[in-house]
Amino acid sequence: MKYVVPVSEIDQGMIPLVGRKSYGIKQLQDLGIPTVEDSIVITTDFAAEYLKHNGINPASHIESLERAVFDGNLHQELYSALISAYSQFSGKPLAVRSSATFEDMENASFGGQYRSHLNVRTFEQFCEAVKDCLA
Repeated sequence: MKYVVPVSEIDQGMIPLVGRKSYGIKQLQDLGIPTVEDSIVITTDFAAEYLKHNGINPASHIESLERAVFDGNLHQELYSALISAYSQFSGKPLAVRSSATFEDMENASFGGQYRSHLNVRTFEQFCEAVKDCLA
């Protein structure tokens, strides 16, 4: 399973794992158009594993889904994936944004309807922002 993918490594076959927005950013980068630099994507595999590990079934947690996700725990493999991802940025302030694999489709756009955390500076803030974006 891939939990974190650098945007530079995304290809079209990875859209279900990373979403169309991430693939679109990769296409722009390939054309030499300036985009967000040093980007990574936390994948749908990460989200699915996090929910599974914490026994969260979104269909049965409708009322308390956000709280259940935010209160959940990262098991060692997910925690290690986040450490590895965070360490790539050498203490730079980060933006952590939520998205969805269906966010930018041909017939609809849901961009901007999710969460953003700006000026994330510590690993603890990074983990909290990731969990909040999952919620």
